Amino acid sequence: MRKIFIIFVLAAALMSCAGEKHFEFGTAVNPDGETILVDSKGFIINGERVIPVAGEIHFQRLAPSQWRTELLKMKAGGIDIASVYVFWNYMEPVEGTFDFTGRNNIREFVEECGRCGLKVLLRPGPWAHGEWYLGGLPEWSVDKCLADSANFEIRTMAPGFLAQVKRYYDALGGQTKGLMWKDGGPIVGFQVDNECWGPWEYLNTLKAMAIEAGFDLPFYTKTEGPYIEDGTDEGELLPLCGNYVDGFWNTELTDMPAQYNESFEFKDLRWNADPEGEKEAKVLFNGAPCPLPGLSYPNLMCELGTGMATSYHRRIRIYDNDIRASVITRLGIGCNMPGYFMYHGGTNPWNPNGTYAERRDSKYTNANDLPGRAYDFHAPLGEMGIPTLWYHHLRLINQFLHDWGGELSAMDPVIGKSQVRSAVRSNGKSGFVFVNNYERMKPLGTNNLEFCGQTIAVPEGSSFVFPYGLTFKTLNIDWATAQPFCTLDDAVYFAAVQGIEARISIGGEVVSPEFDKPFEADGVTIVVMSPEKSLNAYKVGGQVLFSNDILYVDGDKVMCESWMNGAELTATQTKKADPARVPEMVEGLPMLPGCDEMKKAASWTFEVPELDNPEDWFVAISYRGDIAQVWAGEEMVEDNFWNGRTMYVRVSDLVGKKTSLNILPLPKDFPIYLQKEQREELASCERDVMCSLDSIRLIHRVRTEFEID
Repeated sequence: MRKIFIIFVLAAALMSCAGEKHFEFGTAVNPDGETILVDSKGFIINGERVIPVAGEIHFQRLAPSQWRTELLKMKAGGIDIASVYVFWNYMEPVEGTFDFTGRNNIREFVEECGRCGLKVLLRPGPWAHGEWYLGGLPEWSVDKCLADSANFEIRTMAPGFLAQVKRYYDALGGQTKGLMWKDGGPIVGFQVDNECWGPWEYLNTLKAMAIEAGFDLPFYTKTEGPYIEDGTDEGELLPLCGNYVDGFWNTELTDMPAQYNESFEFKDLRWNADPEGEKEAKVLFNGAPCPLPGLSYPNLMCELGTGMATSYHRRIRIYDNDIRASVITRLGIGCNMPGYFMYHGGTNPWNPNGTYAERRDSKYTNANDLPGRAYDFHAPLGEMGIPTLWYHHLRLINQFLHDWGGELSAMDPVIGKSQVRSAVRSNGKSGFVFVNNYERMKPLGTNNLEFCGQTIAVPEGSSFVFPYGLTFKTLNIDWATAQPFCTLDDAVYFAAVQGIEARISIGGEVVSPEFDKPFEADGVTIVVMSPEKSLNAYKVGGQVLFSNDILYVDGDKVMCESWMNGAELTATQTKKADPARVPEMVEGLPMLPGCDEMKKAASWTFEVPELDNPEDWFVAISYRGDIAQVWAGEEMVEDNFWNGRTMYVRVSDLVGKKTSLNILPLPKDFPIYLQKEQREELASCERDVMCSLDSIRLIHRVRTEFEID
């Protein structure tokens, strides 16, 4: 108890009162009188502290017919704000000519967000990155810069470039007119540029142009720099941070380069993507002076990595524990807005003249080769909308933030130094202990946690939140060794942690509840869900529902979305692979194979049967090799860089077209990064190269409507 008492005292000493001071941005009130303010702790909505949850989705990477359902699935997963890159070059492919139809219909997408109950944070660049070709900059703009940098240098105060951006911002403002928060619309924030080191004059000019274009909003943001000492214009933009468990962009072909291990530690560091980001984070946040009298920056994120792309040279594979652990640690060090990147994957539009993916041979943003079509990102909702295991684990965390975020947001972190890396966020009387006993690619073993007079053996791989001093109506919980999930009108739900006995102390009496069996204490019903059942739990309409599949609310309906294996398809090999491959190397890394190199691929044909509602059917391809491409007629509808995961293709892209699958062989000594399991699989191959089609089958998405009491 002495350790916990000391933590209480430290927490109380570190607590600071936000008072009435808040950042002054645009119009903070909407026609219904609802307000959004930001102070040193974070967001205050309608006078109440909250921890909103943001999730990145790129509407230009999804067909408009998918928008509504996928947004509703995001909402069901606990997302409050749709964070959205906008790719300028797809909207203005020819200078002065904008296309706002189809995937570019930003107005319809934003309106759909509003109808789905989501707010919107627009991130339109001008440079967005997002592993998109030229980072979203129009090629004609880059060409002008290359020809006349004095007038057109991109991402600078060059007058010609600023005139281009003004036209772009004005066009976006025209398309979204009437959709701002002040108008009753869902757009609440606007990010200027992206990962930009300044100068301040450039960022503030973009902000002024955005406001002039009609983006009068509760807050404006930036990511990364400039440094504190680079200027005095602090308080104009909220800095949003990032944290990733691994990086496709690193040039090392080894496990866990850079400082990705810090994703799993409770360190006061808000950005870990690269050494420069680490430097910037320490200068800008850790002990930096306040930007305004009585104000400092809240800990908010826009790129809390809930996945990772696969580049040609780095075939990263993400696992559930990676994501759950990194989110727990960021919340433990004080994050008051987790912004998940990506939350929903997507597919790049088809470009018969090139690609919309980042390429190393492009004129700008040319550090990596990415798949031409696939942008799955290992996201909680993948490229096709298929949920990963971490979709469900994140839903547990997000629901906890919805119901206890108001209390948590006011609590400063106190970082412990016990064997199990942990942090406490407390107001001196009550609080939450965040624990992580997992690190990617590093065994930790079982460790002990001292918690409220108990010694708890924490299994390796565990990441969780335990409460103490928790109150709800007439109920006072001293502590609980189970993770809070949600509150109802007269009930509190907890999720048990695998390998740790769930115990709850109420008024000094310790109860070991039976899983999934309600019991009453002080007039409140308490339910501790088993670890397995908690992953099936959804808070819907004032009650908790359980489903093995995704549940989401669509108007007055509750929908259940299931993904089921269908028939196996027959593939006929039409061409064997040419195993002779010598990669083109540039700066020590292999270049993405071109059309000539792809002619060395093995080829198969396959047919899908006639199916009702082909948009609800998918093809799952299990293969081994370097690259797989699926062509339907003259269009490459999907591609994949092998990392051991299944490749998915939409049946709706294949209907009525001649279909072929090409797999390029992967030599054993090929200079790319593979994780341990895939390295071993490649090494065990009997031949000098690996190239095989293991299975191809149909996957059926079924949506069922049902009523609840």
